[in-house]
Amino acid sequence: MSKVLSFNNAATVPIFIKEIELFSQRETLFEKEFFPGACFTCAKMSTDKFLLHRCAGCQLVSYCNKKCQKTNWSHHKILCKIFPVENGKSVIVRKAESASKDYTKFVYSMQELQFCVLQQYRLKFMQASRSGLKDDISINWRKPEYGENGVDKLFLRRNCNSCDEVRPQKLFHCRCCAVSYCSTEHLIQDTTHWFQECDPFYACAMANWYLTTHQQLKIPKGLLKYASLDNGLKFEKVSKLFKYLVDKSLEMVVNLVNERLAFPLTIHHALKKLKLGDEGKTISKITSLSIHIVHGTPMLDPRMWEFLLHQLPNLIELNLTFIGHDMKLYNKFNSCLPVERCSDCKGKHRVITYNIQPMQYHEYFSSDDYVQPDVVAVFNIMDELYSTCRQKSSGGYKPACLSCINYMHTERNIGKANDFTSQRDMTYNKHTIVILTSCEEESLKACIQKFNASRPIKLLLPVQENPVRGFSTVRKLQMVNINHYICC
Repeated sequence: MSKVLSFNNAATVPIFIKEIELFSQRETLFEKEFFPGACFTCAKMSTDKFLLHRCAGCQLVSYCNKKCQKTNWSHHKILCKIFPVENGKSVIVRKAESASKDYTKFVYSMQELQFCVLQQYRLKFMQASRSGLKDDISINWRKPEYGENGVDKLFLRRNCNSCDEVRPQKLFHCRCCAVSYCSTEHLIQDTTHWFQECDPFYACAMANWYLTTHQQLKIPKGLLKYASLDNGLKFEKVSKLFKYLVDKSLEMVVNLVNERLAFPLTIHHALKKLKLGDEGKTISKITSLSIHIVHGTPMLDPRMWEFLLHQLPNLIELNLTFIGHDMKLYNKFNSCLPVERCSDCKGKHRVITYNIQPMQYHEYFSSDDYVQPDVVAVFNIMDELYSTCRQKSSGGYKPACLSCINYMHTERNIGKANDFTSQRDMTYNKHTIVILTSCEEESLKACIQKFNASRPIKLLLPVQENPVRGFSTVRKLQMVNINHYICC
């Protein structure tokens, strides 16, 4: 079993926290969201006055200059050799021609390519591991695969957003750098994109560039004072403050801070009208709070959790336990960790303790480290039925042999059993409050039924939109935050 980590913000910063920060900064470069209209290395966005240059070998990625192209070659060469240009045509153009105007067939072909390139990058990582190229880090966690969050989106939206045109020489990028058009007429006609998608896509692209360029999220001094437990940071309000007017990156910073604030704000939003523990106290009156956070990407940024302490004057001790079977410890949320306590928290002896448990919830429940929580917060519930339906709708993901099919069925049954056991363990104590969030309303409703099947529960907060879900830098097809809906 992987090593369990525990630390608090009152002690000396342990070496492994500095290592997590270092590797998180490195992994941020691989976590980039892919935008066809942005440099594949530095994520700088193309404009009417600044054009990118396509890779001549594959025509799948673009760069802003030769330096970025050389910097990225060690990682891009795998992709470039798998999908070379043939007779002047990229693999996307060839797939489109073979689809014979059948757009559904073309989409499935793109999904197959997407899956293929992801598998190739995973294979590269496995080969590197077998050859002895191991991480120089003492923590025994699985390193994220190269390109898993960026390269796997290479083949999405590589055609005109209004027609089937895929020839790169015919296309130009929208201001958001996420979609392309073959003519000004088609751009003007695409009102759905302009009114619903363009601004969120543009914000994602700008945040992507900021994180790639800076790696660490630098929060201007005093900015968090303008945050609210009800709505996070309001950019309109902050942007009018004189001392922030000169910061051209302010809107991006506000978006990224709100993305992190979504963790503590969502928990507070769910608890503010409820009674906690055996004594039935409100959250504003409690002095100690223990929260289990179930999420594949733990957020250890102490600035966000300290913000929660500042809003609850009576809270002295905050215990956070991050639990996840396939935990991804190196991520954009953990690129700025060794932050000392503020003078106010030091003076009041407030302490935040962080525990990291890389395992299933039921495994943690059965371990000697288990501590009974006041609250369990499960971020981004993905219902099994919803996941299965989504896999069925994508034609390029079907296993090729009977053993693979049997393996998938076995894994799915094990997953259902683990979920059932974990849900039962989360509600072991009748006073424990369980918070669920998801990007899908139906997914949450199905999950409530599963909880009820494992142990009878009381619904305290019906499924509804989460007003403090924050900004999401992850580019979704439906452009919704993973914490869009909430129930308790």
